[in-house]
Amino acid sequence: MKKMSMSITKGRGNQKHNTRTQTVKPQNVDFSRTEDNITVIDENIKDIYHELFDNALEKYNAKQKRKDRKIKDYYSHIANSKKEKLFHELVVQIGQKDSRPDQKQTNGIYEDFVNEFIRANPQMKVIGAYIHNDEATPHLHLDYVPYTTGNKRGLESKISNDGAIRQMGYKNWEEWKDRQFGTLEKICENYSIEREHMNNTERHRTIEGYKQEQRAIGKKLDEITLELQKRSTEPKKGLFGKETIDYETFRALQQESTLQIVQISSLNDEIKKHEEKYQELKNKPYRLKNEELERINSELEYKNRQERKMRDYWIEKEVEKQVGEIQHENSILRQESVRQGKEIEKLKAENKKLKSESIDQEVEKMYIYTVLDKLHVGNFVRKVVELLKKGVHLDRIEEKQYENVIDGAKSMFEEGRKQTRARQRDRGISR
Repeated sequence: MKKMSMSITKGRGNQKHNTRTQTVKPQNVDFSRTEDNITVIDENIKDIYHELFDNALEKYNAKQKRKDRKIKDYYSHIANSKKEKLFHELVVQIGQKDSRPDQKQTNGIYEDFVNEFIRANPQMKVIGAYIHNDEATPHLHLDYVPYTTGNKRGLESKISNDGAIRQMGYKNWEEWKDRQFGTLEKICENYSIEREHMNNTERHRTIEGYKQEQRAIGKKLDEITLELQKRSTEPKKGLFGKETIDYETFRALQQESTLQIVQISSLNDEIKKHEEKYQELKNKPYRLKNEELERINSELEYKNRQERKMRDYWIEKEVEKQVGEIQHENSILRQESVRQGKEIEKLKAENKKLKSESIDQEVEKMYIYTVLDKLHVGNFVRKVVELLKKGVHLDRIEEKQYENVIDGAKSMFEEGRKQTRARQRDRGISR
């Protein structure tokens, strides 16, 4: 990993400078590269004030009996206040003029930091985030409106940077800033960049290290005190019998005493400083625990995302499989439908043929009946009547006469069949 310096400092909060709309052009800006600047967020601060504080302001004014205690516009009220600022600003920078990431990496780091800042600091409404690539070292201006909620005095929601930091669970500005540094370092690791601490070891000193330094300072104080006690000069007898020392020795002791007092004072300041750091580190385990919980939560979220992706992948595969099976079954059913359609057409043709044959048979049958009717009712009866007229008894009708009648019927029947077949051939040709 590359090592680069990182800094997070308080900015002046000049929006015209951030948006490059100031009348006086700063000399440290290369305006030929201003087009490379990126505006990540640029909100109207007055709109944000209405969004955050209008409800609380309405409730506050409703409780006031005196008109002079009512606040007409919270934005104007804070703008004229000497205690609070309209918004606060962080300036975030990676690297130096001669050692810095490329522009693509820089933009990615700053954009990721803005997104993480918004997620991790719910009581700091970001109104502006501007990446300046037109200065010597690219940096980020992050403007935010800090506010507290659930206040018992004044407005329920109101401007307060320190209050917002405390409500989010931090002891003070330094502790909150330390967390922002941690966030920045984690983001930089994703870009293969490691923080270079520039000979500053204060931030990562352990509790045991502070204890050792405190013991060393105490030991040094003891040594100085003992040395002062040992350096007593043997006095001389003066004119009136009083003990005296020469002037040079006196001046040397006086200078050494002054130096020792300064050293003791400096060491006492160091002791106080390290005691404060020690107390801060004693309270740090809960932050480390929170960081560990955040890490575990991040890992769980990642695992959940992976599981969802796998679940969605297998569901998609299963759906594709079922769709494939349904399409295959549909293909088989379509083929079966086509086959059955052909069968139906074949049966229709056969049925039509059978109907035709049935009609022919009916015609032939009717013709036979007609022939028989003619033969039996016509010729035969006529023959019988003639015989009866001649006085021939029915019992005496010869068998040959019956045979003649039958032979006549057969010939007529054969003639009828020929005519029927001829009609069938004609229909076959016409079809």
